[in-house]
Amino acid sequence: MPTNLKSSFISKTEILVCYGKKKYKLHLHEIKKEEIMEYRKSGKPGMVVLVDKKFFYTPVKKEWKFVSQKLMGEHVCAMCRKVSPLLCEKVADLSVEFHSKKEEEDPYTIAKRLEKYDFVLEGYETFNTDFNVLVITKCKNVNDLKSKEKQEIPAEKVSASKVALAQYVWPDIDTEEDVQKRLRKNLYKIYD
Repeated sequence: MPTNLKSSFISKTEILVCYGKKKYKLHLHEIKKEEIMEYRKSGKPGMVVLVDKKFFYTPVKKEWKFVSQKLMGEHVCAMCRKVSPLLCEKVADLSVEFHSKKEEEDPYTIAKRLEKYDFVLEGYETFNTDFNVLVITKCKNVNDLKSKEKQEIPAEKVSASKVALAQYVWPDIDTEEDVQKRLRKNLYKIYD
């Protein structure tokens, strides 16, 4: 099975994909924002593209990996000062694969997905593939790393993040004080 996937964005209606020695022309058709969830829940591998405030869909092959493709340009999150779960809702959200099917809420509605974020202007997402991706190529909130502007993080967000992170290791933690106590307790164990 070839792994050398190459793709290029031809227009709003076509993407050319070269996979091994085969070439595929993917035809994008415009869909409503509300229709995306139906495609996602169908279980069939697909791709959604956002361009000029419009969504487009095409089926893709399950084994295609668009992770390192420059299909529509660079992934701007990698060049943003806000690439932190404390500063960006998109970065903070988990992909659907990481949500439990036993959750009270529908995992698809709370998971990371292209249509969820109003600040995303252009990008693409693949779903129900072997390696799902969400690539943002234009964003209202991007804060370039070259910028001198410093981003302040509210103390409440920092505290909540510390507790959330600690809960992965110690599920019985509820407050930042609990985190500090546990850290002090475990620190002494290291040196005993």
